[in-house]
Amino acid sequence: MSLAYIRQQYGVPAHRGRRVVVHGKRAVIAGATGALLRVRIDGDTVTRLYHPADDVHYEPNKRGALEWKPVTAAQPEPLVDVLLSAIVPGETEPSVFYGWRRATNLSQFLISGSETDTVPGVVYAFAEEPAAAVVPPQLAGALRQAAAITARTESLGEPA
Repeated sequence: MSLAYIRQQYGVPAHRGRRVVVHGKRAVIAGATGALLRVRIDGDTVTRLYHPADDVHYEPNKRGALEWKPVTAAQPEPLVDVLLSAIVPGETEPSVFYGWRRATNLSQFLISGSETDTVPGVVYAFAEEPAAAVVPPQLAGALRQAAAITARTESLGEPA
């Protein structure tokens, strides 16, 4: 299961990097384990598991321009999907990729969904994964119905 599953199943804006308040403590979503959120409470170094609807308050997502941060030895963290800005040889403008940093070689960035395709050029900045747009109320029922059909189809071993 994944954050996408949690968003569909519980109708919450659960995205990696999203700020939340859990049981009164400010935190950030680090990922998912099964149908539970992996959350890092501010100041803690470990993540904890929480049910997505159990006293979890999702802070409004910042809309507008992305906040690009410089790549450092510590940021972005390895194995976390982020947007990457890179200078690609032969290109006149910087390129943007969705990718992640390898834990065993911090200078190597890979394109999301791949274990072998490296981001070309020099990665110099990153931005947290933006949240999806809020679903309009008139579409919410149809999206839940489509997600349920997809889940049933996949449980039968058929492609969606």
